[in-house]
Parts: sequence; C-alpha cells; structure tokens
Amino acid sequence: YLLLAPACAILFVTAPVLVTYLIGPKWLPLVPALRVMCFTVLAVPILFASGALLVGTGRAHLVGIATGVQLAALFITIPPLSGRWGVTGAAYADCIAVVLLTLTLVVTARFATRLVGFRVLKSAVVPLVAAVSSGGIAFLIASSIQSDAVRLLAGGCFTSVGYVLIVAVLGGRSGLLDLADIVRSVVRRSAVPAASQM
Repeated sequence: YLLLAPACAILFVTAPVLVTYLIGPKWLPLVPALRVMCFTVLAVPILFASGALLVGTGRAHLVGIATGVQLAALFITIPPLSGRWGVTGAAYADCIAVVLLTLTLVVTARFATRLVGFRVLKSAVVPLVAAVSSGGIAFLIASSIQSDAVRLLAGGCFTSVGYVLIVAVLGGRSGLLDLADIVRSVVRRSAVPAASQM
C-alpha cells in the first residue's frame, strides 16, 4: 500500500493529461471510469492476501463464496449503473463488486483460519488516508493550472511530497524507511548484473 496508494492518487490527479498525451484526446470520456478504477485497484492487495491465505491453508474451496458474491453484485449493479452512466457506471459496478469480493474473502479467511487480524487491515489505513488527502490537495491545486505539462508536474509532485509528509505525520515513518531500504536493495541488485555483463 505504501507504493500502490500514492501511485493511484497520482493517476487520479493526472488522468486527463496522461490520457490526452498517451492515447489521445478522443479517449478523454474514459477519464471518469479510470478514476473509479484508481479506487477499485486499492482492494487488490487485501483480496490477493486473503485468497492466498485460504488456498495456502487448504481451504481454496471457500474462495467460491466470495466469487459468488462478486458475480451476484455484478449481475445486480451493472445494468442499472451502466444504463444511467455508461462506461463510468460499469466502473462503479465493478468497484462495488470488487469491494464486496474483498470483504467476503477477508471475513471468510478470518473465520476459516483465525489468521487475519484487524492489525493487517489497519496497516492499509495510514497509506490510504495519506494518498486520499495528498491526492485531494493536489487535485485542487492542479485543477487551477492551465498548462498541461505544469498540471502534470504539479499533480505528481504535490501528491508525492504530500503523501510522504502525511504518512510520516500519521506514524508511518518506519514503513517509509523500510520501503526505502527495499527500493535501495532492488536497485542495487539490478545494478550488479548490469555491471557484471560489461
């Protein structure tokens, strides 16, 4: 979450500019759906961890409960939401279905294994609060800027810097230091093979 949350916040803030320059202005109507997906993807780490826990403890069949909830949610929500808001409505329906899938997996894993504690879920709170806060501030600032390049730069910078500061203030400084160590280690390891090939 320390990496995923700010990445989603930056994508949310800079989506119109990125879509315009990467795939063209004719795709701008998809920006609201992309922004909804920025929230949807935040459920994925908890979803994968809960599913892996059930599979790893020999209870893979219980994943079917959550899948059934997701399919039912899609069946119920896609027709009215996509009929009302088009592609963006379908993105909202998918978000609802993924959230329900994740909640069902967490509850199922908790009751089936007793290994999912609230401490695990609590670890996501600080990055999410920091990402939403810094993204909201950056969105307000960037929306008043006319130049696309400056808006892109300002949105990315304000979100990144604000995120780090808010995480540190909310007590996540050790997590940031651990993340920095992991990134340094990855960079060092990827630099060694490149140097040995020369």
